[in-house]
Amino acid sequence: MATQIGPAPRWLIVALLAMIAFSETLGRASRTVAPDFYQLWAVSAAVRADGVSLGSPYKDSRGYWAILTRQAETSADPRRKAVHKLWPNLSPVASPFLFVLFALLPADYTTAATLFASLQAVMFLAAVALLGHLFRFDRFVLACLALILVRAYEPLASDMRLGNIAAFQFIAVTGLLAVALANRVSPRRALGAVLVAGLALVAFAKLNLALVVVLMALQFLITSNRKAIVAAAVAAASACIVFALVPCGYFHGCGVWVDWYTQVVGPGKEIAGRSVEQGNYSTTRILADLFAVEATGPVVAVVTILVGSLLAAAYRAGRGWKGALAGALRDPGAAASIGITATMAASPLMWLHYYVWSLIPAFWLMRAGGADARVAALGAAAVLLSSGALNVLLALAGLVSLVPAVMAASWVPLWAGVVLQITRSGDTEDRPEAADSRDVPAARAGGRQRRLRRSIRVASAGGNS
Repeated sequence: MATQIGPAPRWLIVALLAMIAFSETLGRASRTVAPDFYQLWAVSAAVRADGVSLGSPYKDSRGYWAILTRQAETSADPRRKAVHKLWPNLSPVASPFLFVLFALLPADYTTAATLFASLQAVMFLAAVALLGHLFRFDRFVLACLALILVRAYEPLASDMRLGNIAAFQFIAVTGLLAVALANRVSPRRALGAVLVAGLALVAFAKLNLALVVVLMALQFLITSNRKAIVAAAVAAASACIVFALVPCGYFHGCGVWVDWYTQVVGPGKEIAGRSVEQGNYSTTRILADLFAVEATGPVVAVVTILVGSLLAAAYRAGRGWKGALAGALRDPGAAASIGITATMAASPLMWLHYYVWSLIPAFWLMRAGGADARVAALGAAAVLLSSGALNVLLALAGLVSLVPAVMAASWVPLWAGVVLQITRSGDTEDRPEAADSRDVPAARAGGRQRRLRRSIRVASAGGNS
């Protein structure tokens, strides 16, 4: 007869996993060279040295690089010398606002890089823990899963090796998801203001989550009253003004935003054309290389599949496509999951570390009490595909070339789960158990209101007859 694991063995398992995760994190933080981090941190390092003569890093990259080269040559920091040699020049692709955020880090490179890597691991762990709390995971299972992911999740390892910001985006979107869920249960103007200001922060830092920002903002608009929307609009406008003006002051002019657009973001820029060999694990890029075509064709094809499957699922839900999609977007988890998964599927640029975001829709699909076994299994399959756990098997089979395609395919089970959830929404919308447990009182209240309206209609019909 099977027996349950007692509390002592449970905490022993958690403690052992914590030590393993801590050891790995300490090693990554202390030995990583972090080339991406250097590019992000270096702009502020040059500004500290000579912020008067320097202009926009997008136009004056040579001037910035000359200062950085002199600093590296005279530096006693071996890690800074090593990382500087990895780059032939400054390649400023981040937004002006993100460069300003990196100016908050210490001026010493090794100190800044070690602190940043440590924060990456902490933010990732906090985001996983918060997701598990929001979606009611068993605490022991959540603790084990979180620590295993810190130790062995390849997108996080890539993010820490490069020194990029995917882990920070992960905690930001997860935190905003928590705010949106709280606002859904107990609407408050302050929560709405925090939500939209946070979404503006995410967008100004990096545009790769633009679709997620739009859908989460749309979810807020659908579920909020006019006063809350007006208050949120004021907060969003204020935040956008601040986020836009701070870089103007830092770089001595608002032309830095124009330079960023023309040099980095505008049509035809090379950043979206990075190859699979360079680490671009984009489904559309893989398809473009496979069929030897431009990436535009696969992007159009994938977007068509996504939209078509959404409309088909909405039709099967039996409430009309507008009603089904609007109903799905009333759930903040669904809005974030649709945005992230569609970005993973259709974006022509998906670095390996971007797949850290995939844990949000995966946890949403695996949430306790909110999904059937099929949907939960799809979420788990996505984590397995994106984790890199299958890479060893592919290497043993001599199929290393399939690694990018396997990891890129993690959006497929996620999207299948999203479609199934929308299909089921027509049958579950009015049931309290279809909502998150925190929404049960609201769902019951909504049920009482619907019954009251039906009673009034029946009484009115009887009186008129």
